[in-house]
Formats: sequence, C-alpha cells, structure tokens
Amino acid sequence: EAAREAQKAIALDADTLDAYTLRADALVGMGLAEKAMRLLRDGLQRDPDNEAAAAALRRLKRKAAGHARVREELQEAFRLRRFEAAAALCAEGLRLDSDDKRLAAGFYA
Repeated sequence: EAAREAQKAIALDADTLDAYTLRADALVGMGLAEKAMRLLRDGLQRDPDNEAAAAALRRLKRKAAGHARVREELQEAFRLRRFEAAAALCAEGLRLDSDDKRLAAGFYA
C-alpha cells in the first residue's frame, strides 16, 4: 500500500524525492531491493544533492554487496560439504537484514 501511494506522489510531482525514498523503503520491505536501488538512482538524477536518497542508496548497496558475498560463500560451503560453515553463513546473512523475508527464505531453501 505504501509503495502504491508513494508511486502516486511521484506521478503527481516527479521532483518529490521524499516519495522516492518512501517508495524505496516499501520496495525493500517487499523484498525488491534491486528495484528500490533503481528508483533511488532515478530520483538522484533529478536531485543529485538529496542526502536522504543518497544515504538510502548507499545503505542498499552495502546490504546488496553483503548478501552477494554471503551467498557466494554459502554456495561454496555447500559444495565443499562444510555444513557448519554454511549454517554460520546463513546466520550472518540473516543478521545483515533480518527484515528481508525473501532473503531469509533463500537461506532456508
């Protein structure tokens, strides 16, 4: 619902970066971090000096890099049948973003 309302605000005034950051937060909550990063980049093209949007994008990039690293290491641990290491990596991945339900499901799959 929040994502939809923020999209309406963006449609009414594309220069309202508060709506971009609100929609990005909603998208992240829905497990759509890549889409949220694209949205924030679009918003920053309109207002490159917006610190809130820039900070949100930096946060998402850090999380995405951490998730990618953990996923790669997790795949390697499973390949090598190092299940204790894999379990520790799953826990680390969940600590990176415990609210990301899609991420959590991926670590249990």
